[in-house]
Amino acid sequence: MFNKVKQAIRVGRNATDIMRLPCVFSCYKKADGTLYYRLLPLQRYVTAHEGQWLCEDYNGNWTVTDEPPQAE
Repeated sequence: MFNKVKQAIRVGRNATDIMRLPCVFSCYKKADGTLYYRLLPLQRYVTAHEGQWLCEDYNGNWTVTDEPPQAE
């Protein structure tokens, strides 16, 4: 996880909001109807699912975490 987080966004059910983020590459639907998102940082795919957190650091890098970021 990052030392300092510029912003943290919890992945919810609104695909339109998540797709507007610059780090999100695409959205997919599983057989059970749940959505997941692909991010393309550092030349490898990272996936984010509902309930996870997308965190951006002050250098513009994004990561996915299951836990909310710690307040400074």
